[in-house]
Amino acid sequence: MASKLQLVAEFGRQKVTELSSVRGNWQQYLKTASRIYKYPFWDQVLIYAQRPDATACASMDIWNRRMGRWINRGANGIALIDNNSPTPKVRYVFDIS
Repeated sequence: MASKLQLVAEFGRQKVTELSSVRGNWQQYLKTASRIYKYPFWDQVLIYAQRPDATACASMDIWNRRMGRWINRGANGIALIDNNSPTPKVRYVFDIS
């Protein structure tokens, strides 16, 4: 059984391959990336792969503390890979919608 981290990483690699092989996919990716431009490339790819219509993504802490908005219980997050820690792990961000 593969871990969540391995599944998310493989999913991202597959999406990058799809982006480069089909012209329309690349244009759709660029539309999404223009709305979430503060994220690195790999995070943008994973966000596009899981929610192509994402407009504003942030972690639960940012939504709750800084923005004063609350995430509904049971809401599905967008899985990203956090490489800032000593061991990579999966972290989640949530779209405003």
